[in-house]
Amino acid sequence: MTTPIKTQSQQQQQQHPTVLVTGAKNFLAAHIIDQLIAQGYRVLGTVRTREKGEFYQSRYGSRNFIYEVVRPSNVFDSFTNVFAKHGKDIQYMVHTATPPFYHGPDPERDVIQPAVAAVTAVLKAAHAGGPNLLKVVVTSSIACVVPPGGERARKKTYNETVWNPVTLEEASQSTSTAFFGARVFAEKAVWKFVRSEHPRFTVTTIQLPLILGPPINDMLYQHLRASNEFLLQLITDPQAALAKWDDNKTGAPASLPPDHDPELHDPALLPYTFPFYIDVRDAAATHVRALTNHGLDNKRCLSVGGRADTGGLVRALCEVCPEYVPYVGEATLEALKKREEEEEEGEGEGEGEGEEGQGYARCDTSECRKNLGIEYRTLETTIYDTVQRVRELERALAPGDLPSP
Repeated sequence: MTTPIKTQSQQQQQQHPTVLVTGAKNFLAAHIIDQLIAQGYRVLGTVRTREKGEFYQSRYGSRNFIYEVVRPSNVFDSFTNVFAKHGKDIQYMVHTATPPFYHGPDPERDVIQPAVAAVTAVLKAAHAGGPNLLKVVVTSSIACVVPPGGERARKKTYNETVWNPVTLEEASQSTSTAFFGARVFAEKAVWKFVRSEHPRFTVTTIQLPLILGPPINDMLYQHLRASNEFLLQLITDPQAALAKWDDNKTGAPASLPPDHDPELHDPALLPYTFPFYIDVRDAAATHVRALTNHGLDNKRCLSVGGRADTGGLVRALCEVCPEYVPYVGEATLEALKKREEEEEEGEGEGEGEGEEGQGYARCDTSECRKNLGIEYRTLETTIYDTVQRVRELERALAPGDLPSP
C-alpha cells in the first residue's frame, strides 16, 4: 500500500505545532511568543488592532506568526470565529488576555462579571471549535492565592493549593477590591468549566506575582508602562521617585520607613510594591513549559521568583548600577541593610519560614520547580536587564541626551 505524500503545508504543520496566544500585544505575551517561536512552534496571536499583529509578523515572519483581530465587546463570537478559521490547526492555547475593566458604579457588574464572562467565553469557544486542542494554559494571579495583606503573615506559607477566601460580597465593596476579586472569580470560573464540561483538553492555571523585566513588545519609551510603575520611575528619574520619601519635602531622600507597615504606611509618601516578583522571562517559560507537562494537567501552578518590596528594588538597583548610589544616598542604603538584618533576626532561627523571606509570608514554588525545572532569575539580574532595555528605549527617543543617570 502506497503511503500518501504529505503536502509541504502539512509537513510544516506536523513539525511546528500551532499555539494560540490570546492578548498577544501585552508585556508577558510578547515573551511567551518569543520563546515559543524560538522552540519551533507556530504562533497564532489575537490582537485588538492590525498594527499590533503586523509588528510581530514583521519580526518573526508570516510562517512563524499569524494573527487575528478580536474585539473585546463580543468575546465569544470573536473566538468562535478564530476557532472556525484555525481550530483544526490549534494544538495548544495560552490565554493571557484580560478584558478591559470599567470604573462603573457597580463593581460586581463592571469589573468582576466581565472577567468571569470573558474567560468562560474563550474556553467555550475552544471546547466547541478546537478538535485537536490538547492543553490550555491560563494566566492567573497570586491574588487568587494571597489575600490583601496576607503577605505580611510572617509564619504563613502559600502554595498552589491555597485560595484567597474573599467572598463575592467582600470583593464587590469597591472598585479596588473588585479588581482583586475579579482575578479570584475568573480563575474559579476556569475550574468550574473544567468540572462541568469535561473538555477534551487539559488546563493549567499559572498564579503570578508582580511581573518585572525588560519589555520586548512594540513599546516606545514615551508610552512605556511596567507592572511596577515605581520601578520605572526609579530607573528614569530617581530623584523624583525618592523625593516621595522625604519627610521634609526638601528633595533629598530620607531614610526609608518599613515597607507597607500598616501603622506607618502613607501612600502619598511611600509607594507600595507587592513584595513578591517574577522575571517576565521566567513567567513566560512557566507558560511554555506547562503546555507539554502532564504533571500539571488540570492543576494550578504558583510561580514566584522571590521577594521584591520597595526597599529591595532600591537596594538591588544600586547594587547592579552603582551610578544610582548618589541619587539614593549611603544613609538610605544603610537603613535598608539594617532593616533587612532586623527582619532576618525577627523571623527566628531554624524555622524555615523565610524564603527570600525576612518579614513576609513564604511562597512555596516546589511543585512548579519539580514539574517545570524553572530556575528563577535573581532580582538583581531582572533589574539590570530592565535598566539596559529602558536605556535602549531612551536612546531611541533622545540620542545622546538621557534623562536618567
